[in-house]
Amino acid sequence: TATTWRPWPGESVTLTLTRPAGVEGRTLTIDSATLELSPGARASDAVLQVELRSSRGAQHAFTLPPGAELRSASVDGAPLSASLEEGRLVVPIQPGAHAVSISWREPRGLGPFFRAGRVGLNAAAVNARVHLSMPADRWTLFAGGPRLGPAVMFWSLLAVFLLVSAGLGRLELTPLGWRQWFLLSVGLSQVPVPAAAVVAGWLVALGWRGKNPRENPRQFDVLQVALAALTAAALLCLFSSIKRGLLGQPDMQIGGNGSTAALLRWFKDRTANPLPRPWVLSVPLGVYRLAMLGWALWLANALLGWLKWGWACYAAGGLWKSSRPPAGEPPPPPKP
Repeated sequence: TATTWRPWPGESVTLTLTRPAGVEGRTLTIDSATLELSPGARASDAVLQVELRSSRGAQHAFTLPPGAELRSASVDGAPLSASLEEGRLVVPIQPGAHAVSISWREPRGLGPFFRAGRVGLNAAAVNARVHLSMPADRWTLFAGGPRLGPAVMFWSLLAVFLLVSAGLGRLELTPLGWRQWFLLSVGLSQVPVPAAAVVAGWLVALGWRGKNPRENPRQFDVLQVALAALTAAALLCLFSSIKRGLLGQPDMQIGGNGSTAALLRWFKDRTANPLPRPWVLSVPLGVYRLAMLGWALWLANALLGWLKWGWACYAAGGLWKSSRPPAGEPPPPPKP
């Protein structure tokens, strides 16, 4: 509620106004900076989105990577008529909050090793993000940058498969050594883990069946039916892994900070000049296709021997034991 003062006759008031003295400090604050990179075969496109606040009007310079070709620049959606001078773009900033957008092209494509160019904000910033769009014809092997970013978890999964293969190789139920188990798991890494477990369980179950034939006819027949169903499921999983390897995209188990195989995202809460420069190691997708073709040929050759061994295990002790007595014979007397 506003307070009103009404002087009485003869009273007076004296007002003294002073202007506060300025204090030393920054006049520009960058609230967020997002760099979006789209590398191609011969050139890379980049867009920088910056949200900032300024307490006074000034000229602020952004530094672009060497060889960058400016495509457009705008402040609050209004096009900015400016040009690069020795890699620096000077943007006029008025007091208040503003959104700056800068787009450019770099004369370098996506090679085996790609690292984000040096982009200078020339001021401390918070909420720095770098997004890297990966082409569909590249196979991402490794990625690095700020801690909050993508992780290629395929290699961790492969290490687990190596330990499991070492354990399965010690079993005497199957003719597979740890090397064969590991090679099998490498190709099966492109299908869900339960599907890979079905194939491993099928081989172990066949080996157990060959060394432990059941004497009870009913149990024997039930086991034969279950093994037949498991065999069909395992062969279907193997076919699916070959199909995905030769026709699909590699599943490198990329995750972290909302990243996918097609879009890698890094985040840093505070950063000084310049922006973070994450990197990625990739090869053409044809390398993956050739690797999976070699694995498929190895599997086809190995599967012939496995099926021969598996049939011998499946037929050990007979293929079927009917629990009903032959025609003309009386049924066995009931047990007391």
